[in-house]
Amino acid sequence: MVVFHTPLSPPALTFWMIFNALLLLAAFLQVGVRAAGPLVSLDYATLEGASAGGVEKFLGIPYAQPPVGNLRFRRPKPPLPLSGTKLVSSLVLLFGPPRKSDGDL
Repeated sequence: MVVFHTPLSPPALTFWMIFNALLLLAAFLQVGVRAAGPLVSLDYATLEGASAGGVEKFLGIPYAQPPVGNLRFRRPKPPLPLSGTKLVSSLVLLFGPPRKSDGDL
């Protein structure tokens, strides 16, 4: 196997090593970067909303525990504490139980 390679002078080699390291660092820093939305701290959680056109929105904030099991037909209970920051920038509406593919509940 014949390998052709042109030796680089030490300054050129140093330049290319630093250049490649900076490119790698820039690519690494760009992965998963997103603008943080406005934050609000409540007794039970820190929530992150969204901001657009000078309006801040917080959608889908849990205000009570879900009314299931022994909580059904009772007064609402305060929501359980959440760890970390919960993203509440979009609203997901769910009405009733999901349907099976054959149309039955």
